[in-house]
Amino acid sequence: MQQQQQQQFMQMQQQQQPTVAGGFTTTNITTDHIPQFLDENKSLILKILENQNSGKAGECAE
Repeated sequence: MQQQQQQQFMQMQQQQQPTVAGGFTTTNITTDHIPQFLDENKSLILKILENQNSGKAGECAE
């Protein structure tokens, strides 16, 4: 009986805690969000490269 209660408790916890991916819950991510994330990543990568090429490697980690 106690094992069954533990299983029910674990299931309740899993339902209350949505899976997180990249800081966003996976239940909120749609295919409409993906291009936005890719554009944001591209922008960040370009800024990192720009800082590396101009000798500002310390700013890349900020």
